[in-house]
Amino acid sequence: MDAAALQKKAEGVASAVGSALGYWRTPTTSLGARILTRYYALLQASIAEQVAGPDPEVDLAAVQRHTEMGHGLGVVQQSDKFPHEMHVFALNSGHFASYAKSRGLAISEIAVQKKPKVWSEVTEADRPKLISVADLLLRVPEMQLLAPECLGKRPLSFRIAKTQDLSSAMWGKSNKGSATTTTRGSILIEPNGTVTVDWLESLGLPFANIEAVTAVQKYHRPHFVGEVQHPSEDLWWDHFEHYESDRSGKSIISPFWGTADALILHLVTLYALSIVVRYLPSLWQRVERGDLDHIRAMLEGYMSEFDHVGSAMALGRITGRTLILTQPGTFGAPI
Repeated sequence: MDAAALQKKAEGVASAVGSALGYWRTPTTSLGARILTRYYALLQASIAEQVAGPDPEVDLAAVQRHTEMGHGLGVVQQSDKFPHEMHVFALNSGHFASYAKSRGLAISEIAVQKKPKVWSEVTEADRPKLISVADLLLRVPEMQLLAPECLGKRPLSFRIAKTQDLSSAMWGKSNKGSATTTTRGSILIEPNGTVTVDWLESLGLPFANIEAVTAVQKYHRPHFVGEVQHPSEDLWWDHFEHYESDRSGKSIISPFWGTADALILHLVTLYALSIVVRYLPSLWQRVERGDLDHIRAMLEGYMSEFDHVGSAMALGRITGRTLILTQPGTFGAPI
């Protein structure tokens, strides 16, 4: 990449990051304002990430050509049961399509063929491509306890740990001289009688041969164990997409739209919530001070968690470096 292209990229990244900080630092006095400012901050951060990439042709002007076509996402309500039956969809054009492609997603496979304005316009072929706002929130690792409790549904992200103390478990089993190892990993779920092996296997998690375990010696509750096969010299969790922050131990996210990318998860979730705040005042009134005030409490918790992890996540993506910010007493903090 020549010096002129680098200069152009640097100026573009600086501009997008400056815009992101402007939104992030905007004083907010309400939940709705926080949702809007955080969504636009993350949107600008995703633009900065694209510009910072290695492709010399992708500068701020190139990314703008996609943002001019819209956000690249949309929502459609199946009923007034929010957030369970408000669904998000991706489009073939706009910013999200461009950003998703930069992250290796096959946008043509996940985007709806026809943009629906009402639920009756959603075709049978497109329905599997939609995801509810509830299912997005259930995927946020920091919300593994709160979201299932508020939404009355099973979690869609799970703490994981290396299995050590089960008679049927293998502590990285392999034949001598073998190039591969099978590590047994525990999938930790808070007590919930509705979680089954069949259901976990349907989520596309990176574990094979999942089994339920009733022994509680180490984790103090029943849990599940599965296998991950990987090269003997590598760490087992380096061979699947996982997540960790100072607010969440090492976790896996149930894939959606072909990815378990936490930043994409937040971008899509905040987009959907911003639509409610901006364009659906009657629904937002129900959330703020009506029959959905329990959802407001959950969203307050979600925004608090995002404020703790969002900026570090975005900065890590822009710089290509892992940024770890920890507070004393939190996951990952030095002892």
